[in-house]
Amino acid sequence: VHADYVPFLACVMKPPELLPKDWILKFFEHLYCGLVSDAIDMLRSDENAARFLRLRSMLHWNGERYQQRQDIRPLIPVSVAPLRCYLKAKDLPQARTWVSGLAERLRPKAQETSELVTKAQRWYLQEVEAFLQDVKGNDQDGDHFFAYLREVHREIYDDVDSNHASASPHVPSLSKPFGQKFYNLGEIKMPSFDEAMREILAFDPIDGKATTRRQRVLAKIIIDVFQLRMVDLASVLIVLDRALAYPKGSEVVIIMYAGSDHSHTV
Repeated sequence: VHADYVPFLACVMKPPELLPKDWILKFFEHLYCGLVSDAIDMLRSDENAARFLRLRSMLHWNGERYQQRQDIRPLIPVSVAPLRCYLKAKDLPQARTWVSGLAERLRPKAQETSELVTKAQRWYLQEVEAFLQDVKGNDQDGDHFFAYLREVHREIYDDVDSNHASASPHVPSLSKPFGQKFYNLGEIKMPSFDEAMREILAFDPIDGKATTRRQRVLAKIIIDVFQLRMVDLASVLIVLDRALAYPKGSEVVIIMYAGSDHSHTV
């Protein structure tokens, strides 16, 4: 899906007061662990910034001319960042996302509970930062690495079997007889978290150039990892919520059904 988060990260978020990676960590800390208003305060609100809230262009180049895109909603139901109208956790005095609201409702139940919630939220941010520091090394299923390979090294991506490649760094070419040509995927490096953010922030719309494939895939990976680990944070909080529903000292069995990455992490 040709969603593009680069303009949002480079042109809507206010210029970083911290290192670029720390700045986006702070934004998601507000969004998923704090108040929506604090996250929005980190964004520019001028009319010029509003032009970069769209995640997918309304126009499509068909090879000859531009025409109105017809496939936006099925692929990206919300194609513009919703700053003025959004879903929020119910029964709370200030707007929070669902996962932040769940944490806030758990805090008053006991002192130990409040401490566990704080530790879980801190763990979330640490896990995201560690994952993005070495995406290739932490990507158990290889999804992020192959997304990067597709956008940055397309000639290799088109010539390897991704199912086979996840098991070995040396992958045979599909276009040559078996054994004649191999690609060493182990030599392909991905930028660190801070390096990726600096590449993204280098985008300047005044130059009149579109974002690059490399910038787009790096932005997608960064956003996706925040969502990936947010599901894990929610899982931890839900388990805590279910356990607290029983008297202290009770033996409680909680069954969690999730994919391999989430199961391993949680």
